[in-house]
Amino acid sequence: MSTAPTGWQNPKTNWASADVPTPSDFNRIENNINAIETGNRTLDPAQSPTGNTGTLRQILNWIVNRIKAITGTTNWWDAPVKSISQLNTDINAALAAAQAAQSTADAALPKSAGSANPLTGDLEFNKASAHIKGLIDYMMVSAKTEAYLASNAYWDGTRWNRHDTSQGAAVIVPLRDGTFEVRWVGPGANPITWAQQSKIVTSAGGQTISGSITLGGNLTISGNIQKDSGHVGFLTTGGQAQDIKAKSIVLSTSFSNNAPANGIYSQGDINYKGTILPQLRNNGGVLEFYDGGTWKPVGGIKSVQRGIATVAQVGTLNVAISSVNMSKAFVNISQTQKSNGDGYKIRARLTSATNLELYRWNPDMGGTSDTLVAWEVIESY
Repeated sequence: MSTAPTGWQNPKTNWASADVPTPSDFNRIENNINAIETGNRTLDPAQSPTGNTGTLRQILNWIVNRIKAITGTTNWWDAPVKSISQLNTDINAALAAAQAAQSTADAALPKSAGSANPLTGDLEFNKASAHIKGLIDYMMVSAKTEAYLASNAYWDGTRWNRHDTSQGAAVIVPLRDGTFEVRWVGPGANPITWAQQSKIVTSAGGQTISGSITLGGNLTISGNIQKDSGHVGFLTTGGQAQDIKAKSIVLSTSFSNNAPANGIYSQGDINYKGTILPQLRNNGGVLEFYDGGTWKPVGGIKSVQRGIATVAQVGTLNVAISSVNMSKAFVNISQTQKSNGDGYKIRARLTSATNLELYRWNPDMGGTSDTLVAWEVIESY
């Protein structure tokens, strides 16, 4: 808070009707009036205004506080860097310079032919190469209906034309449904009749590829391939199933689960002409197929059972074996002739999935000894 003026005395504020003023009272009153006018005060510029009402000492503090804030000086009584008049002069000069710079920039902007007005027609560059550069973070080309990025093509107001009719032309068009369209045509006379108009596949749904897809690498499908043109779970062209040609196709989720005429569907199965082909894999050099529960080798030996049996002179011996698929199993035998020269023949066959029959007979002589027979049953997948 600021100080009271020098010479100031606290006034008497409790006068009563019986009090008689003395010379000292009148001197105090006169001195205080004089102190208000001529006494020195020390102001406090740290006191910020709190409203529109205050004592004289408060209002004086607030005034010097605002002066200091306006001038930005260390002390409120310091000379300002520039007066308000000087600032006004500088502002007017800066405004005039900005207007002149704007006029220069406007003059450099493309204009309509034969006009000083801003461009309302086409912007053309008559040089071998031209660049539109932006020194800001973003640059946009926008239009109400469509915007085009064209190569060897231009729009004359009614139709597309080639700059060079000996070369093909193409445009890319961002569409309002969130997709892009590519239009292409080969060399030929103007005007252009686009030979192909194809959408660029994006993350937006409801898009159709009407032509072939040739992949030099892998095709990874992270979602489902849904029903299209009456087919389910495979790609079509003109309503007909088409092959997908690539080095490999990776399916991270399944196709739709209904069977098409031909195609890939239902967790990666392959349907060819109404037949579900088995799933195959190379497991350490062994070709295996998946039977719906386990992976099994394709072909090859499934099991071998061996033994030695003693067969009587003439008769049948049944040997129990582990169950085999009789249509995929065969029997091998070897036999030893006795030293006495008995002649005999051994016949071996599977009479059931779990029985091997060994039959001996001697067409030349009766034979009096048993014989040993080594047998093996070999089953294939």
